[in-house]
Amino acid sequence: MGLTATDATDLVKQLQHAHRISVAFYRRILPTFDAIAADLDFQFWYWEPSHTSMPGRGSTQPSSKWAWDYVPLFASNHFYRRISGKTANPEDAALCFCLYIDDAFSPENRKAKGIKGQPDAVKMPIGNAVLQAYVYRPLEVSD
Repeated sequence: MGLTATDATDLVKQLQHAHRISVAFYRRILPTFDAIAADLDFQFWYWEPSHTSMPGRGSTQPSSKWAWDYVPLFASNHFYRRISGKTANPEDAALCFCLYIDDAFSPENRKAKGIKGQPDAVKMPIGNAVLQAYVYRPLEVSD
């Protein structure tokens, strides 16, 4: 199945729009996480993709990784913390925002749909956008 120049142009335009919409969304949601955390006196700690790897380094051949690794915020965890010293105290806490742009990508939902390995972005059914927030704290002083 060949791709005509017109089809290719249309696909590239759709991709350009999709990337711009993604960037616009992240420019709004990420500062919102920061603001909520700051209001609760938490400091940014780290973030990570939930179910993929970080994009490869410059020496990594992009085609050798999951294509999903190149959209790391698609399913991601964002951690903030409030700590008072070197030992864990009950007043310390961690805040985690778990973001799914599409929860069909979660391992549980992929398994339920019989998807094994890297999901096909075209064939995988579209799920729901989900944002979960978790707060963790120690119950007692601990090293």
